[in-house]
Amino acid sequence: MVPSTIITLDRFPLMSNGKVDRRALPPPESLTSIESQTEHTKPATRMEERVHELWCKVLHLKQIPIKKSFFFLHGTSLAFMKLYSLYQIEFGMAPDIVDCFRHASISEHAERLTELVSSTAGERYQAWSHLHVNCAEVSFAQSRIFLDEQIRFHSSNQNNISIYSLPLLYRLSEGSLSVQRLQQALRQITRKHAILRTSIQLDKVEENLTQCVQLNNAQDWFFYSTSIIDDDGMLENIFTNEMTDRTYFDVSAGQVARCHIVRRRSTVVIENDDFLSVGDWIIFNFHHIAFDGQSEQIFFDDLHQFYTQTHDLKFDDQEITLQYIDCKLN
Repeated sequence: MVPSTIITLDRFPLMSNGKVDRRALPPPESLTSIESQTEHTKPATRMEERVHELWCKVLHLKQIPIKKSFFFLHGTSLAFMKLYSLYQIEFGMAPDIVDCFRHASISEHAERLTELVSSTAGERYQAWSHLHVNCAEVSFAQSRIFLDEQIRFHSSNQNNISIYSLPLLYRLSEGSLSVQRLQQALRQITRKHAILRTSIQLDKVEENLTQCVQLNNAQDWFFYSTSIIDDDGMLENIFTNEMTDRTYFDVSAGQVARCHIVRRRSTVVIENDDFLSVGDWIIFNFHHIAFDGQSEQIFFDDLHQFYTQTHDLKFDDQEITLQYIDCKLN
């Protein structure tokens, strides 16, 4: 992985489970600062303009100098792969990826894309399709996480400590939120994203790991929990448990997502306990085998869509969605 910024520290700030406390890390130099300090050379050709638009989309910038390296602008290798896939979608082809890494400016990419588009040597990009497959071998990332958790940490003295939990804590700052509609929205999300109901199991016959998408039935694939607290100390303990307790997930059964509602005792209304009030908390917790940093924005975009919609999406609309298992087979 190519990092966007390198900062020297005497030592890493750690949380109770031994993972790095990201919130305690010093902030890197902002992209806004780089933008203001950099002399801009504007795109001179239509191809440079198209490439510039894609770079702005990936890096979330308004203007980018066409001679500066993608990595000088805090671009990561993960963001670079997103840019490369956009080239494939936009132009139907893309230059050699190693060449793009070595020559990582807008002008250089535009030059190579121009040559590729005007030639007949470029292989046309074929969009991946939903294969309607329910079982397949796991990806390398899935196997690494599964085996690391099953073997290395089961043999240690800390086998009850999870390092693959990704809890996201949110506080209701205004208005109210219906728990019933929240659960309906989460049900729609697991309906759309099969990875959130995918089990990882060892196939003893074939001697390999397989991923199997569980049926989208009436079962809630999110596990729900509710707590009532009197102070912030209780909230901290709850969040620590979400972060460290391995028993909260069962990857072999496809249980990889949780929703923990934390209510302040002063806001609980017995007559109408469906609604959360200002000051209440929600913890969405995911196992890393099904969720990563890039998943967060997708999850909350879908959560907003499904929570605010006034009608159910048809199943046919969901069937065409490209799934994680398709990426392994395409």
